[in-house]
Amino acid sequence: ILPILGYVHRHNVIHRDIKPPNIIRCQDHNRLVLIDFGAVKDQIAQLDDASTEHLSTQFVGTVGFAPPEQLALRPTFSSDIYSIGVTCLYLLTGKPPLEFDYDVETGEIKWQEDAPVSHYFRTVLAKMLKMSASDRYQTVEEVQRALALEPHLSDLAECMNSKPLQQDAEDAESEGLTEAYLSPMAREARAIRHWRQRTEKRQNHRNIHTNRALVNSYRQ
Repeated sequence: ILPILGYVHRHNVIHRDIKPPNIIRCQDHNRLVLIDFGAVKDQIAQLDDASTEHLSTQFVGTVGFAPPEQLALRPTFSSDIYSIGVTCLYLLTGKPPLEFDYDVETGEIKWQEDAPVSHYFRTVLAKMLKMSASDRYQTVEEVQRALALEPHLSDLAECMNSKPLQQDAEDAESEGLTEAYLSPMAREARAIRHWRQRTEKRQNHRNIHTNRALVNSYRQ
């Protein structure tokens, strides 16, 4: 659905009501289609009206699928990106957005334990679902570029290493500046390696406990 939304945004149109019922699959070509541009047509009709007396001051969208700036009648292109993120949550979990718990400090949805997705896609989805529009992806193209990396992350983790001179690295680490020596791709590769190490450590820990249990049962 992202290419469709990209096309819409390139024509300076904000959909404002992206949700599962407004995404259908074309029977002839099996393609996804974004429907219900009623809100857009209403806005165009109002702009064509010579008078500004009838401009809408009502919220357009669906509560739960719309971000705060849209509720405040100030939608942006990233508002549609938020709505796609919430739609992803619904498709992954079967839960409507209002059934999720929310962080009382940030207002963001607590969804991580309910959605079985990869570590990397979790970071992409989390950015799509940021409450602040400035913290979200600003364009559909940014989301597409982030998603395009995922199939290649395993290879990147093996080869995209940043190796500064040993002394420089030690100096940087002592000053808390290690991150400055790493490119964004290298930081992502390092995060993947650390995640793998943690996963292997947990697996080894479980195996040790299993083996001990088997030994104890044999002795008894």
